[in-house]
Amino acid sequence: MLITNKYENQCTKCKQTIPIEQQVEWTKGVGIAHVECPVPEDKFKSIRKYSYKKLQVLRKCQLCKEKFVKGDKYIYESYRLCQKCWEANLNYEGVS
Repeated sequence: MLITNKYENQCTKCKQTIPIEQQVEWTKGVGIAHVECPVPEDKFKSIRKYSYKKLQVLRKCQLCKEKFVKGDKYIYESYRLCQKCWEANLNYEGVS
């Protein structure tokens, strides 16, 4: 059922925040979802891809450029990230 959103809430499909006064799809017992979920910004588009072997020797996060702390081994496809960037950018359904 299409309704106008009265409260800021999270989309049940894409997990992005839906602002107030936006048309949403509401399902009883499930919650609200975008009518059409926005395509997330590709933050990795301008970042160089490396082989798995090269990723092991990188010393800085490819997104924030901070030095890795001991134990930061967050590798997504051909990128290596720090824990902070991993959680902020990839902590969504389908990525573990």
